[in-house]
Amino acid sequence: MISYILLIISIILVVIGYLLLIVSYFTNKNKKKDITGADQVQKLLIDDSAINLIEDKEAYFSHYNIKRNIVKLKSKTYNGRDVFSLAVASFLSGYSLVKNNIFNYIAFIFKELKIFSFIPFITIIMSYLVSNSGDSKIAIVIFIVALVYLYLINSINTEAIDRVKLNDMDINKVMSIFNKISTIFFISILVQMLRLIVIILNI
Repeated sequence: MISYILLIISIILVVIGYLLLIVSYFTNKNKKKDITGADQVQKLLIDDSAINLIEDKEAYFSHYNIKRNIVKLKSKTYNGRDVFSLAVASFLSGYSLVKNNIFNYIAFIFKELKIFSFIPFITIIMSYLVSNSGDSKIAIVIFIVALVYLYLINSINTEAIDRVKLNDMDINKVMSIFNKISTIFFISILVQMLRLIVIILNI
């Protein structure tokens, strides 16, 4: 019974995280500014010639390539003037401005960073399929890795926002939501970890 309740709580948290992203998109896509996403990246990275910006016409999601130090914006974000596109461009630019050795560890597993992660969705599926002590012991190792990763990402997100230092409250608000979503996902996996422990202890 306890494990079932914890599963429901973790699912709700993940749903809330993704809903926040969707709501943020729809409430900000019609708020226009005078510059494009590409302009925003170039403005923020004007003093860092080592960073490149490219338009990735085939990408479904804009992202930051860690190993190549490249901000890759999908066409809609690259040319977009709406607050959401500018927030995405600013947030990814913040990644490129972060001077943190954590990137070196993340790069071993993931070469790209987006404004959100699919890891919580994957862990929810895994958690749903786990029903006995043996499976839980295996899953808990995977979940620990996911927790460490999201903890590192939360740390980087905070620093990225601080590095950008925008005066536009609309864009700052959306970037703050990105960071909150990452925190919610971290908490959701913590709850799932607790569920695994409950199953192992047969509580």
